[in-house]
Amino acid sequence: LVLGELRRLRDGFDSELAAEVALLREMDCFPSAAIEDLDKWNIVADLLLTTSGTLRKRVDKSIGFPPTHPLKTRCEQLLARLQRDDALVETLKRFRELPAPRFSDSQWQAMQASVSVLALAVAELQIVFRESGRVDFAELLIRASGALGKIDSPTDLALAMGHRIQHVLVDEFQDTSYTQFELLEKLTAGWEPVDGRTLFLVGDPMQSIYRFRQADVSLFLKARIEGIGELRLEPLTLSVNFRSRREIVEWVNETFTGILPAKDDLESGAVAYCLSTAAETVKHEETERRVDVHAFLNPLDEAARVIELVKAAGDAKIAVLVRARPHLIAIVSALKRNKIPFQAIEIDQLSERAVIEDLMALTLALLHPGDRVSWLAILRAPWCGLTLQDLHALAGPDHHAAVWDLLRQENSPLSEDGKARVARILPVLQHAIAERARRPLREWVENVWLRLGGPACVADETALEDAAAYFDLLEGLDRGSDLADFAWFREQVATLFAQPDARAGDVLQVMTIHKAKGLEFDTVILPGLGSPPRGDEPALLLWLEQRGQLLLAPISASGKDADPIYKYLERIERRKVESETARLLYVAATRTRSQLHLLGSLRTKDDGSVMEPAAGSFLKLLWPVVAAAFSNVRRAETKEESAGIRTIHRVPAGWTVPAPPPPVIWTRKGVEVLEIAPVAFEWVGDRLRYTGTALHGFLQRIAREGLEIWNENTVRANRGVYRMVLGNLGMPPAEIEQAVGDVERALLKTRRDVKGRWILERHADAECELPISGLIQGKLYTAVIDRTFVDEEGVRWIIDYKTGEHAGGDVETFLNKEKERYEEQLGRYARLMFQREDRPIRLALYFPLLSGWREWAAPVVLRRQASLFEL
Repeated sequence: LVLGELRRLRDGFDSELAAEVALLREMDCFPSAAIEDLDKWNIVADLLLTTSGTLRKRVDKSIGFPPTHPLKTRCEQLLARLQRDDALVETLKRFRELPAPRFSDSQWQAMQASVSVLALAVAELQIVFRESGRVDFAELLIRASGALGKIDSPTDLALAMGHRIQHVLVDEFQDTSYTQFELLEKLTAGWEPVDGRTLFLVGDPMQSIYRFRQADVSLFLKARIEGIGELRLEPLTLSVNFRSRREIVEWVNETFTGILPAKDDLESGAVAYCLSTAAETVKHEETERRVDVHAFLNPLDEAARVIELVKAAGDAKIAVLVRARPHLIAIVSALKRNKIPFQAIEIDQLSERAVIEDLMALTLALLHPGDRVSWLAILRAPWCGLTLQDLHALAGPDHHAAVWDLLRQENSPLSEDGKARVARILPVLQHAIAERARRPLREWVENVWLRLGGPACVADETALEDAAAYFDLLEGLDRGSDLADFAWFREQVATLFAQPDARAGDVLQVMTIHKAKGLEFDTVILPGLGSPPRGDEPALLLWLEQRGQLLLAPISASGKDADPIYKYLERIERRKVESETARLLYVAATRTRSQLHLLGSLRTKDDGSVMEPAAGSFLKLLWPVVAAAFSNVRRAETKEESAGIRTIHRVPAGWTVPAPPPPVIWTRKGVEVLEIAPVAFEWVGDRLRYTGTALHGFLQRIAREGLEIWNENTVRANRGVYRMVLGNLGMPPAEIEQAVGDVERALLKTRRDVKGRWILERHADAECELPISGLIQGKLYTAVIDRTFVDEEGVRWIIDYKTGEHAGGDVETFLNKEKERYEEQLGRYARLMFQREDRPIRLALYFPLLSGWREWAAPVVLRRQASLFEL
């Protein structure tokens, strides 16, 4: 309309027109949907929209419309009609966001640098894959797609599979990535609609919540509209909800009709809301509320309300779902304080526990004498417990000196209590630094922790289990008794989580919304709705895959203006995140069968009124529905904490590591039996550990070289070798001679024992110190088998050496107890071996110093049932 009027009346206009109108008047035709007309569309957008992006309500001479000209009235009438067209306004706003359709020279340089870095990174990753003999799922997918070739030039493998595959079923199709979509296109290339082959895709686009795994719901929408390759799909929509009560379904329909968009949008990944109907037809009493909103002005009050709701739910199956793990810190602590059992899968991060923080500080301090923060942390830890005044007196005067050097200065500025505490730990640290790189990293750090009294500084056995998990991780990251990358190490520690409590059952489960997808519960509690997610760091490179094309944009150089293409992709990414946030809330709300509790907190303004919810929070999306609950909320009265001196948890200044626990004597049928009490950690030296390590090595050598070479004279003649090996392991000189005698005695007893000689004889398929790994119930296990072989009857033997001694008492009872103790461990070895071969397996423990032997048949398991990825 405006364009036509401008062309018809162009001669009647004042010569000094605003730029927008002047350029618009020069158009001879309506702009087309082509890049060449992008400038023209921007002119239209500038004419109709204000600077802030809203539709103009009037036009005046500032943009080229004289006050009395008839075109001004007609244009304002047009604007009034367009006020109802939100889609048009949004489209015009996006025209303004479009960058120039070409790279500048500086953009090309940045792009080439980024792509070069990516190519090198991929090459390095391939090297890591080859060295470790493992790949990730993305690599498997890429290799599979590459093996099939291209759609227009398939490989022989693709042609063969195209004939063999008759039916394809894909579940959770809404969470498909571009690489997966491409693989599916290749697998079905050449299929005809009437050739009898079927492609069945199942998914709910409103539950697409895995963009962090490169899933793109736009592919679901594309497949529904355009099909896959040459195949056209018949869409079927399932709208009946068999999970939730009718009141829940109705609330979800009313709420999410306003949260999710009315129409699908492929570019932004927006999915239109689809109404559901409840399979349950009974309408319950209005007094029986199914959705409750709990409003707070203090986030800490939410944890207390969660406890109340859990207690009031009775025997109902409950789930506490959150958007991110940090939202659960206060809730998990409250559940533990109230002794409420719960299951939490990858929720309770060990890195936030005191024992792990202390162990990390100890590890980093020992590896880096200049790490002042870590050194101050180990001096503050419970095994030392210096006060803040002592720490300041020690490190405050010199901000650059190493704390290790300050600890050893002659005139110590510490208090008498501080001097006593440092004097207790200083010899342990000196010994540890002298041993650096002489022992495996795990043994080195663990030994220092034990000598400092670490196990005495924890509250319960759970902390000891946490410490054991930390040491296991440290063992796996060991690179020549050091850590290759401290930042990587911290990231790996952050992935440690407390193991689920199997005794808790499934009555109360605490998890993230992503973990809850596909599950259902009687009651769902959603706390932390007012907390926005943590912002992500700007990506080095942004890209957009759409309709077979790829658009890349590198981040702008520091101090330079933002790259237009990067900003454009960033805006698209933000819209996709906003769309997925709404879907994530939908998934959370639809996990419940009967009851839904929404918990959120807001801050108040200076005048006492409640602030608006933060952008990006669930509460912002729900605000039209829950705002009324916050209109009358009042801050809960909290008891003032009594002012007093803060105390720290620490051992007494004169504390020493206790002696090993004494033997426990118990009676069975009138016979006194001496049984060593099990302990989680050894409190005194590592003589037994080093002796066992050396003995394992020499037993392996005898099995490899033969009993005929290792006669008794040879065993006795190698005392010097035993001494050297034990010294290299780090055994203190004062203990070496006793350990040498133990090794010699164990080897002699093994050689004289019938069972010992049989173990070390030559057998079929024999191995010593055999590393083995595999998946058991979805969890990766690795192990080292001391001795294994196949006997004359075709039975696989798995034998574990136990190099400890038993002083006094009933040896047979001791051996039986040891069998019970290690039965589960050896059973796991058998399950790993079953994945490699199909033959009967017997398990055994052999005690060289006791000539002791216990054997039993491996439990029968389902053999060779591993999936492709397990294999």
